[in-house]
Amino acid sequence: MVAFCVAVPEGGHAFVSWLTGFVSATQCRVLRCVKLSGMVDTAQKQVWAIGVAYAPDTTRLDAVIASLQTQVQRVLIVDNTPDPPAELHEYWQAWTKRGVVVLELGRNLGIAAAQNLGARHAIRHGATALLFFDHDSVFASDYVAQIEGAYGRVVGNIGALGGLAFDQRETDASKRDILAYRFTRFGPRRYPDTTLRAASADLSDGGILPAAFLIASGLYVPVETWRVVGPMNADMFIDHVDLEWSARANAAGCGTVLVTGATIDHQLGDDVVKIPGRAQVVHVHSPFRVFYLVRNTCWLIRGIAPIPVTWRLGYAVWLAKFVAFNLVFAPRLTRDRAQRAATILRALRAGVGSMPAPLTAPPASGESPASESGSAR
Repeated sequence: MVAFCVAVPEGGHAFVSWLTGFVSATQCRVLRCVKLSGMVDTAQKQVWAIGVAYAPDTTRLDAVIASLQTQVQRVLIVDNTPDPPAELHEYWQAWTKRGVVVLELGRNLGIAAAQNLGARHAIRHGATALLFFDHDSVFASDYVAQIEGAYGRVVGNIGALGGLAFDQRETDASKRDILAYRFTRFGPRRYPDTTLRAASADLSDGGILPAAFLIASGLYVPVETWRVVGPMNADMFIDHVDLEWSARANAAGCGTVLVTGATIDHQLGDDVVKIPGRAQVVHVHSPFRVFYLVRNTCWLIRGIAPIPVTWRLGYAVWLAKFVAFNLVFAPRLTRDRAQRAATILRALRAGVGSMPAPLTAPPASGESPASESGSAR
């Protein structure tokens, strides 16, 4: 445990108002996570990019891997595809010959358990930082340089960083669905485009903004942070995994920030619709994803993550809207109202039933408590 105070120069950084939510402007707080002074020496730095694949579009994945190989020391992919076809196995063999580490599981353990497996393998082989990615996220050529440059400049107890993810198939910048979230009283909300543009144009603060949470794709975590915060919560399986981990990071004094100069072409793969009276598009998830979104949101409301009471209220409101959307609007596109209704009912029962204990500290081994297995190539 280290007592740590943030030193801010006169007229300092714009995100000081956020930092004071965790560190009083006039007091030190006991923190478990303190940013190292400077980055690891270049000769010793080992950034491992860790991706999770599930029945991937291999053409898109080729572009993803190519965008990372020149920026990190090693790319590792955990394949969650159940009963994968022979063609996918051959695809992985081709990439292993080009230096990519592949863990073929043969079953779907969920994104959290797969990320933990990848992190454990990387750390055992000397990783000093972990960069998580999805199988559909193509990174800008300077992504890692932007992230590490920001980490070296930032003042305060910063534990994890991420970039701006959006679908670059949308050529109208004003319509882009940018996955960047700010703190508000009732939970994470998207940053207005004007704020993101201003931060990108005015680099007096290094193009850095506080993040209520960081999405998994593009999440850069020094291994020191990972050891303090612990692994992803494998019990959550897929949705809200990154939010829960970010909440634990912030609760441990490991702040999460956005680097606006670091960008990712991120394709969610969902259909989107516009609802009257709402500026943002709404994603139409499959019933499979609806189950985990509903169940895990119930868990957030009940305290699976260290979030304020007002955030829990905010998620209760969000859940009501999400259920209404999936019962009224989504079936107009998907023609599966009965299936969605049954899925939501099952998810609500699971969400109010037995809930796993929150992860408040990492296991003694620093590894995930979930049962995980896979073979490396």
